[in-house]
Amino acid sequence: METSEKVLQELLETVDVLRVIAMKGRSEVRHFAFYMVAFGLYTAFNIFSDLLIGRAFWVPTLYLAFFGATAPIAGPLPALILWGIAGALAWVVARAVPFTGWILAAILLTAAGGIIATYGIALRRGRLEGMPPLRTALAPKVGWAWGVIIGGMAMLATGLGPASLPSGAIIALWGYAIGIALFVSGILLPLFFPLGVLSAFGVPFLALFAGRPDLAFALEGALGLVMAAAGLRELHRIDGQ
Repeated sequence: METSEKVLQELLETVDVLRVIAMKGRSEVRHFAFYMVAFGLYTAFNIFSDLLIGRAFWVPTLYLAFFGATAPIAGPLPALILWGIAGALAWVVARAVPFTGWILAAILLTAAGGIIATYGIALRRGRLEGMPPLRTALAPKVGWAWGVIIGGMAMLATGLGPASLPSGAIIALWGYAIGIALFVSGILLPLFFPLGVLSAFGVPFLALFAGRPDLAFALEGALGLVMAAAGLRELHRIDGQ
């Protein structure tokens, strides 16, 4: 009888551990989903704006995307203040030193600084409770991967310049970079594995081999919509539990 009670107690403790792991996993996916919604819509809006009216707003709306992704983490008002300051600093640099390299550096530095400040505020306000420790959490590492891949791609595209490349090459490179980032994101959401493959291979194929950079660009926009929809689905699923 005593042995049976001991086995039952160990089983209940195991179930409790598994429940905690599952809850932490959901908190990571929920955290990640906010970024997918914000930056999926950011990508889709700018691509389809460019295709439809011939003009995109990549830099101004970047700070809106960061605000949308981090407002649920740090709180709407702190996020608004932080990203407003970050955007203003980038604008001042762009006006004072109208050189592409300096503008890109200002954007990358203000984005990194805004993220660090956002999580510092969230930590002090106790808004990161329930998240796994940084050394074991997957969501921050996936986020860092996105930052490194996209930031490096932005630097590469700026340094090369479209005039030195064949038609559609920049779109192909962006498709490949986004595809790798999506593939890495499959660690958290398995749907992103096939989306990453589609972007890494489909966009370069359309842009370079099929000679349709417009369709390749539209495919990137469609993938942005799928990213946002997947993020919304996860938020609805997790918050509904």
